[in-house]
Amino acid sequence: MSETLWGVIIGGAIGIAGPLLTSLLNLFLEGLKEKRAKKRKIRERLIGHRLQTRDIEELSSEARRRGERVDLQSADLTKAYLGGIDLENAILYRANLSGANLSRANLHRANLGSAQLKETVLYKANLEKADLFEVDLERAKMQGANLVRAALYEANLKQAHMSKANLTGANLAKSNLTQAVLTGANLSETNLKEADLTEALVTNEQLRQSKTLEGAILPDGTKVPEGTDYEKWIEEWRASHT
Repeated sequence: MSETLWGVIIGGAIGIAGPLLTSLLNLFLEGLKEKRAKKRKIRERLIGHRLQTRDIEELSSEARRRGERVDLQSADLTKAYLGGIDLENAILYRANLSGANLSRANLHRANLGSAQLKETVLYKANLEKADLFEVDLERAKMQGANLVRAALYEANLKQAHMSKANLTGANLAKSNLTQAVLTGANLSETNLKEADLTEALVTNEQLRQSKTLEGAILPDGTKVPEGTDYEKWIEEWRASHT
């Protein structure tokens, strides 16, 4: 076949393929642009607006694919159903999750500092090593939740239901546990320094497992001493409740 003929064939092929490749590239770019626009719209609704569960799942899945933390800081997730969702290492600082259902959700190492979780359902949720500093968990349902080494410093747990929850090594210093239900909860090595346990449903046997009760208010209203008086008091208290 002559060089001239080959040139005609190749030129014709390029002439056909060129516009086709251009069309495919344009379609790809338009799809990418549409995806980014959708993501931007979701993020624009994060603050002060209700989000749909599918929006959260989409953001979470996308963040995991990129190896990043899903950012839901200050998001309004009131009464959202997020049962079983994977929000490991998520940023939920100052988010509003009041009345939301997070049963069996994975919140391992999640940042929930100063978040609103009033009456939130956290049944058997995984909150191991989660940051719950100053979080509001009043009347939250946390039966069977995993709170191992969770940071609950100054958290509001008034009337929270934590029966059979695992609080091993958790930091509950200065937390409000007034009338909280701790029946069957594991308090091994839990920091309860200056915690308020007024009228909480918890046994002395459970409290004996804690790391410290210094400065705490016990269920019967007893104020535990602090400083140098604490060691003598705790020794006598433990001996009288063996």
